[in-house]
Amino acid sequence: MIFESAEARFLFVSACFLGFLLFLEKRQTQRALWVKWRQTALLQSLFTVTLFLWAWALLVVTGGLESLVATMGAAQREIAGESAPMAMVAINGEPLSHVLPEPGGWSPAAWVARRSLIALIASGVTSAAFVVILGVARAYRAGTGVVAAFTELKTLSWRPTLLTAIGLWIATNWTLFLWQGRHLLGTDPEGYDRLLTFLHTLPEGVSVILWGLMLGLWIRLRRRE
Repeated sequence: MIFESAEARFLFVSACFLGFLLFLEKRQTQRALWVKWRQTALLQSLFTVTLFLWAWALLVVTGGLESLVATMGAAQREIAGESAPMAMVAINGEPLSHVLPEPGGWSPAAWVARRSLIALIASGVTSAAFVVILGVARAYRAGTGVVAAFTELKTLSWRPTLLTAIGLWIATNWTLFLWQGRHLLGTDPEGYDRLLTFLHTLPEGVSVILWGLMLGLWIRLRRRE
């Protein structure tokens, strides 16, 4: 059967959800209600988080996660068994492969602090650059000054989406910087990276979330008719 795999089910549900959103946009009788929901801060943030999880699930389905893992220097199956988060050895004392040695005698806590600082700087600089580009683009489009455009950013109807996206971007950078050369959440008794195992469950989880969103929105729409 075509829907026996989690990947096929995820792609099918994604297509259904996209069609449902287009249906809401085209349905003029409910358009005002739909626009009002889109401008609600909490729903904007929830939708942004859902889109973020969907992007990671798509990365899993398309095989992009495996390519990402190959560059991380970790997250592959180990000969050793279970380990704690960020540990260099398994619980049985065997050294974990794909774990980088502590450079220059750095302690584990100092290594985490150093990598976290690098991730914060990288994500902060890129986020600031994006906001600057967004402000300049809005100023050019509206024909106003750059200062006025940046002031208007505070009153954007989709400001919650922007702030949530920046927060997720910072969290993603921090995760990737600590995942590189380490097992961020440790390994399970079979030696598999726990974070990688969790990411492989995203297609199924996101499919359930999308079905729930479609059902919830449809029930609300029917009640308002």
